Amino acid sequence: MANEKTMKGNIEEFAVQMKRLVNNKEQSDIKFLIGSNRKPIYAHRCILANRCAVFKAMFQDQAQRAGVVDNTVPFVLADMTPDIFLAVMEFIYTNCVTLTPKILAGHYLIENLAVHNVCECLQASIVFAQNELKDACILYIDEHTEVVLKKPYVEIGKKAVKQIRLTLFTPEEIEKIKSKMWK
Repeated sequence: MANEKTMKGNIEEFAVQMKRLVNNKEQSDIKFLIGSNRKPIYAHRCILANRCAVFKAMFQDQAQRAGVVDNTVPFVLADMTPDIFLAVMEFIYTNCVTLTPKILAGHYLIENLAVHNVCECLQASIVFAQNELKDACILYIDEHTEVVLKKPYVEIGKKAVKQIRLTLFTPEEIEKIKSKMWK
């Protein structure tokens, strides 16, 4: 309508308030067990499902298998570190993230690229302008295309798809990237 106006609040204040919900056990309705030590991290299904298609699909899959949503059954993600998972949660909840040197350790991500995480790592490399990680992800996808594309719930943004499409490596370029990655 022509007479409607949008009133916007303070974005920074909103992010601070939403960050308080990250790993808040009292108000959560889902529990994740993260890393090899199974550290419990608490979250909210409605926020995760609305902000991330991967979580939405996970929750729908769980509900279909069980017939009902069971809030007592935790999701186990043994191959992710709690610090990284909490950074992802912070971004999902607040649309911004505090990047510590540990989180920015792109070499850790490069060394641990796998079919189950390469698309998310590529997306993060583009969002956070991490070119070395981006090159490693594209190389990994190039070498494992069929398996990566068969992965259920592949979520990748338009910028990442464009980057893959525009990155037509010659054999010499691939060797150059490999030599930079695995010195």
